[in-house]
Amino acid sequence: TFRRWRSAFGAQKVDALLRGSHRHHFLRAMSEYDQLLHEDESTNRMQESLKLFDSICNNKWFVRTSIILFLNKKDLFAAKIVRSPINICFPEYTGNQEYNEAAAYIQAQFDAKNKSINKEVYCHQTCATDTGNIEFVFDSVTDVVIANNLRRCDARSAMASALPNTFRRLVATKLTHNFREAVEIINCELKPPTAGQVLIKTKYAGVNASDINFTAGRYKHASKPPILLGFEGVGRVVQVGPGVGDGLKVGQPVAYLADGSFSEYQCLSAGSVFPVPSLRPEFVSLLVSGLTAELALEK
Repeated sequence: TFRRWRSAFGAQKVDALLRGSHRHHFLRAMSEYDQLLHEDESTNRMQESLKLFDSICNNKWFVRTSIILFLNKKDLFAAKIVRSPINICFPEYTGNQEYNEAAAYIQAQFDAKNKSINKEVYCHQTCATDTGNIEFVFDSVTDVVIANNLRRCDARSAMASALPNTFRRLVATKLTHNFREAVEIINCELKPPTAGQVLIKTKYAGVNASDINFTAGRYKHASKPPILLGFEGVGRVVQVGPGVGDGLKVGQPVAYLADGSFSEYQCLSAGSVFPVPSLRPEFVSLLVSGLTAELALEK
């Protein structure tokens, strides 16, 4: 395909266009795993898609180009998988003929085609008629686009210049069983991160019973007011202090366990945050569920 483009439009123009490509979107219908091509009735559509994905993903022009993979028509796939086995396309498959396991297997086949450690493939299982699903996917894709754009530009100075001088934080100013009476929104000075720290703009914060227990004074070990509220959050790195390794960069989505997540910004040690693929609320609950299991085993 690329050779045809170069022949039709000129090698220099096509090469310049390909070099400037920062992101690709690849759409495939999951439900076509048991169908053949119209133009070649001996070739499986899903297998042909995997070959095409391989050729694009590992093309020399796109070594560092992120790919957003949409596995569409998941509703049709879910209805079909119970009566038409996935082994039609993947004879080696030994899992159950049900949606979650079969869909994960298909996604893994696409992921396995990526041979570059510098390339990220973001996969979304979609249903175009499900507005809630599409809205969620759109938000996730937007996060990926923003993060990639930040990495390509001088993100440090760009983000720093856009940061406010102050930010809002929810603080418990007294202990009482009435949560609304216990808390107050205060304005704080936004300071740059020091050595080994990162500044995070919070997107999601977890809400659980511990917040009320703290403000009600039920924890004997709790600090006296004022108390920073919220223990877990997900956000994006907007500034990086000196000495922070390459694992955390401006634009990187992260999750963290730290006091004060009920806050617009958090300045935390780089060692206390965890990179995550995108800004998704599910990552907040994952942070706490492990602690709950640990406490259950210990107590």
